[in-house]
Amino acid sequence: MNAKGRGGTLSGSMRLALFALLVMAEGYRCSEDQIIEALWPEKREGGRRRVHRLVSDLRDVFGKGAVINEGRGTYVLIVKSMSLDVLRFRTGVREARGLQGRKRFDRLVEALNEWPAGAEALHGLVGRPFALLRENLINERMHALHDLLETAWQIREIEWLRAETQKWIREAQDDPTIFRFYLKARSGDKSSRQELKTMMRKWRKNNGDPDEELRRAMDTVLGRVSAVRRSFEPVPDQLPREGRTPRGQDDLLEEVESLVKARLASGRGASIAVSGMPGVGKSTVLLNLAWRLRSKFPDGVLYFNMRGFSGADVRPATTEEVLDSFLAALPPFMSNGSCEAKSGAFRSLVAQRAMLIVLDDVRNAEQILPLLPGTGLSTVLVASRQKLAGLQSLQEVEFRTVEPPEEAAALEILWQYVPVSDRRGHEQAFVNLVRFCERLPLALVILAWRLRNLPVRAVSRLAQEMEDECSRLDHLEHPSERSVMTVLQCSARLLSPAARLLLRRLSVHPGPTVRWEAVMHLNSGESEMNSSRALEELIEANLVECQSKRFRLHDLVRSFSRHRMELDLSDSVIDFEKKTVLNILEYQLHCIRSCDKVLNPRRVLPIGEPEGFGVYVPESRGEAMSCLDEEYPAALPCIELAHEWKSERHMWMLPMALVAYQWQRNRLSDAMKWLRMAVDTAETFASAPDLAMVHRMIAGTQWRSKQFNLAESTLRRSIALSKDDESAAGRLSLAHSLQAYGVALRKKNQQVEHTVGNEAVDGGSLGCFQWALSLFRELSDRAGEAAALNGLGTLHHDRGEYDDALRICAEALRVVESTSDRAGYANTLCTLAKIHVSRAEREEAFDLYRKSAAVYQGIDDWAGEDDVLCRFADALVMDGRIAEAEAALERVLALRERMGTADVEQVRSRLEGLR
Repeated sequence: MNAKGRGGTLSGSMRLALFALLVMAEGYRCSEDQIIEALWPEKREGGRRRVHRLVSDLRDVFGKGAVINEGRGTYVLIVKSMSLDVLRFRTGVREARGLQGRKRFDRLVEALNEWPAGAEALHGLVGRPFALLRENLINERMHALHDLLETAWQIREIEWLRAETQKWIREAQDDPTIFRFYLKARSGDKSSRQELKTMMRKWRKNNGDPDEELRRAMDTVLGRVSAVRRSFEPVPDQLPREGRTPRGQDDLLEEVESLVKARLASGRGASIAVSGMPGVGKSTVLLNLAWRLRSKFPDGVLYFNMRGFSGADVRPATTEEVLDSFLAALPPFMSNGSCEAKSGAFRSLVAQRAMLIVLDDVRNAEQILPLLPGTGLSTVLVASRQKLAGLQSLQEVEFRTVEPPEEAAALEILWQYVPVSDRRGHEQAFVNLVRFCERLPLALVILAWRLRNLPVRAVSRLAQEMEDECSRLDHLEHPSERSVMTVLQCSARLLSPAARLLLRRLSVHPGPTVRWEAVMHLNSGESEMNSSRALEELIEANLVECQSKRFRLHDLVRSFSRHRMELDLSDSVIDFEKKTVLNILEYQLHCIRSCDKVLNPRRVLPIGEPEGFGVYVPESRGEAMSCLDEEYPAALPCIELAHEWKSERHMWMLPMALVAYQWQRNRLSDAMKWLRMAVDTAETFASAPDLAMVHRMIAGTQWRSKQFNLAESTLRRSIALSKDDESAAGRLSLAHSLQAYGVALRKKNQQVEHTVGNEAVDGGSLGCFQWALSLFRELSDRAGEAAALNGLGTLHHDRGEYDDALRICAEALRVVESTSDRAGYANTLCTLAKIHVSRAEREEAFDLYRKSAAVYQGIDDWAGEDDVLCRFADALVMDGRIAEAEAALERVLALRERMGTADVEQVRSRLEGLR
């Protein structure tokens, strides 16, 4: 590394070392800690003073402004006015990427001349940091050399290649790229074939099997294959300069690159269609792929921006326009004839070559069908916002989707201009920005450009402002990039009116995903066929994503379509949204209730049947729970939406329909939150039995949360609401309330008189169960009768009256077996198991516990299975069967981790104690 400044030539090993560190660092920027670690790793004391002295020395050589202190102990080297060979080399290589043919060749030669043969990188600098820097520089040099050899081959500088590879093969005899071009430059020389064969045997012996490209070169020398193509001049190289690196897309890039190489190895070309939502970085991926694959196509690269989504004032490219451009690069040029004739001529010319054809920003399949090669080795890469379903019939076309990167890669995009030291203390603000952009690369690039000119403390303020969905898109504009709103407008403008209306309705839906039936009901007023077509149009445009038969919008698409997309509405915007909201809430209510009927068939809610639309009807409890697992993330936002729009029907019925699921999934805090709000609405709009049922659901949630005193108080209110209603619904409500109250009292072990309203229930929980039993029998409710009998059996067990307990619970089992109440059946089995444990009949108890747990598992009731297995484990430990107890507790641990309960560690500790 040689450099001259106005104070003389740089000398002195430590000054040179500091200079090298700054030159090789990203942005020519190093912190004091980095400098000390590199220069004095074993002697850090006094390091800052030594850094300051070296910086002063550099300023003496290059001027005071050559090294600036950015603050926080960070130094930046200003190198524009300096004469430095490594920077001239890098500048030359970078500029060459934007050139083609002879100009590219000449610029690379000029750049590599900055590094004379035999010159050592970072000469005289020792230590591991400089060894790594030296290795990186040498790798840069070899990459530039490989690029130069490839360019020389493309422009047919055969004699130059012979001389240059002869020189380089002595210095890097194991480099496969240099050896490949050494062979290619001599493949037509029969007199040297024997010598080349000897070299190839030696190369294989020293280096093993060659890569695909070198193998093909060897095969050509050996005469195993003929030259794939004749030499054509000129060789087109139309790729634009390489742009940003597509972060987070390594797997996709490697997959497509491997696919193309495999096709070429088998003697076939490939057609790859890459699609994705607006702003996801398809063009960046496409160009990166093209640059990776460019060297595989010695007959050149053709490129065209099809301008499919460039804006309302930009005309998309016509197929004939592209054909004229490509044919002009492949003489003999055909200027006359129809578009079909030109397409045929183009295919004929491409079939004789191995070319890479890159088509960016394609609007639809029709625009590019005449441009796809037929037979041969030529390969086409296509990028479009559309999924290009019109290409599906072509067997050779491979389709890939560009997804937004994961959070870590998204943060790297956002951080590209933010020093590492500035990120500390603002981590959450950066994460929030990524979340508000939902990792969309275009949005992150725009924010990165904005942050480049803002102090880091502005990040938190920006994150706060972007919390508002209405104005979020305003922050995603920058003069250097197309705004997110602009690219979304380009896509929305091409949608049919029906698709735009559906997109707007979907944006009102608060859930992360939507079922197909919900989409159809959301678009009520349209036939199912028209709604399906509109949905397919949105999916084809990559504005709606299909995930496991559910549909979702990207957050920025949602923000755009709800707040910025123009629509031609017959109603006012408020009326349109209100109708949409009611459709959403009504579908959600009936969908949840359809599942709840399977989970809790005894409960009657005054919801009615769906009118004019269908909902999914599960056939089993397992299917019902799976459906609710999918719907739950949408259900809670819908309750919030009901409160926002003051839809009283949905404000209290949605929480009620969800309770059975929430109990079984241990989502008790959610249940309590919304039931407390539901009861206020139900006080006004529900009947007395229904209001009593709301209180029972609150009490059941309190009881499961171990708030037994609160549950008892709430149930007294429920009984008071029901006892004066002599209707069948009122008496059934009273029976359920008494049953629940008896369970709550037993839990408190209160076998004394309790006041209910203005009357007394004699005998505490015993009286409650007896009264509930008589009411259930009067109303012919067999499941309720079994539950009351089971309650009575537990009371006898508590008193030590095991024979009576066994007799009553056996009767409860016979009754419940005649019903479809699987949860009641499992509960009764568990009670019988406890009785057998107390009677020292362990095997009978263990068998019943297993059956009970299996029933709960079969109906996907995690909380019920958890309770039974804990009791079973206790009984097994008492019997000394530790291994079986461990197995039961392992299942409990898995259930609690899935439910997210707070006492997971308690189970882990218990397991550890058994081992």
